[in-house]
Amino acid sequence: MKFIDEVASVEVGSPRNASKRFQQRNERLAEACSKGEKSGEWSESDRQHYLKTWERNDNFLVVPEKKFLICVLPKCSSTSWHWIVRDMREPLSVDHEFGWQDRQKNTEIAQQLEASVGLQLLNDQSAVRAIAVRHPFGKLISGWNQKLARDTTYSSFLMEAYPLMKRFASSKDKHHVLTFEDFMDYLAAYGNNKDNLDYHFLPMKHLCKPCLYPYNLVIKQEALGVDEKWLASVLNVTHLPWKEKGPGYKNDKPSEPVEVIRTYFRNVKPSTINALKQLYYYDFAIFGYSFDTKTLTAGGLR
Repeated sequence: MKFIDEVASVEVGSPRNASKRFQQRNERLAEACSKGEKSGEWSESDRQHYLKTWERNDNFLVVPEKKFLICVLPKCSSTSWHWIVRDMREPLSVDHEFGWQDRQKNTEIAQQLEASVGLQLLNDQSAVRAIAVRHPFGKLISGWNQKLARDTTYSSFLMEAYPLMKRFASSKDKHHVLTFEDFMDYLAAYGNNKDNLDYHFLPMKHLCKPCLYPYNLVIKQEALGVDEKWLASVLNVTHLPWKEKGPGYKNDKPSEPVEVIRTYFRNVKPSTINALKQLYYYDFAIFGYSFDTKTLTAGGLR
């Protein structure tokens, strides 16, 4: 597991170093994908297929006229990216309130995109092909906090759709149907079978297929604060309407992701943590994230 225990070399840095950070992320992605190919996770023929055949992806958002494609996952600032894509397509008026209709339209445009236009986006060297990501454990925290909240429609759906999850349900957490620690145990025990994982908890490698689609911009949620100006310039937008949400906030005050992750994983068994690192191995490796099981320190956030 050394590959993901090593903290990534990209330092926190200042906004002026954003270009270098993105270059290093691309290099890390290429290195990890090469290792995955050698181990048989995917092949060169798989990659060529995705370059020559437009495979629609439910997580894509596109603005063809701006030569822009982004793969956005839940719990990776998806609402903000929907807002940005809507504004890139047609600048929003000052009094326009972004709503579900805008989000639905974004999705429809991506799903109904002509194959020839999609292939052009994938092969045009001047196009921006981004993927929005987050530390795997930060993503799990956010997903658990929202999707397993007690007395919600979604948590009820999860209990019915994934019967094995019921074995871990209890009344120990008055706000959630499973405690965080028990949910991590569930993922560690049954997550190797994708049929036991809801969309929100699938490894990112299954959803955005980072080693098959030719992404050239890895956007880390944790670094948006320092990357914002550079990204806004690259995307030719005035600003990024990004706000951290969910358990990253404590008492309405932002908390550092490293401390948030450490707090939630403090009572998770080391064996469970190691199993989760294996389950999400390529999400760690491809995007340069890390987690030290002894110190509970998340790394690679920049």
